[in-house]
Amino acid sequence: MALSANANLQFNLGRSTMFVEAASTIYEGSAVGDSSGYARALVAGDRFCGFALDKVVGAADGSSVVDLVTRGATELAVTSVAITDIGKAVYAGDDGTFSLTSGSDSYVGVVFRHVEDGTALVKFNANLLAGVITLAVVPSTNGGNAAPEINANFAAIKKLL
Repeated sequence: MALSANANLQFNLGRSTMFVEAASTIYEGSAVGDSSGYARALVAGDRFCGFALDKVVGAADGSSVVDLVTRGATELAVTSVAITDIGKAVYAGDDGTFSLTSGSDSYVGVVFRHVEDGTALVKFNANLLAGVITLAVVPSTNGGNAAPEINANFAAIKKLL
């Protein structure tokens, strides 16, 4: 139905909460990872969920909640980052260690601005990472030309973004 008066909507712009994993300590400013649906201080390979706004200690699974900033930009110490690295991916090896090397580390965001050698403004959006799609090359079903299948996959991905 079309509005005929002001609508008092509540927006959650770049913030979220998650239940905390048992025996986990998440510090304010910590990169937070997903461990089977519970938040914890990020460990390499976790899905990045955002940055913690407060220190939280989880006594039992789900007994505590952590407030997160899920998108935005923040200044981070990034190993060996230089002015020529703008636009490069940033990865986390743990809740406070960031680099430009992926390995088994977790993707966090991109270098948005160089602050000084070793420090960058990193743009991140954990919400987009929740639905990351892996594109695999598969054998063609139309006699060797895989372009239609690939184009169909990209069309599906574009609808999600």
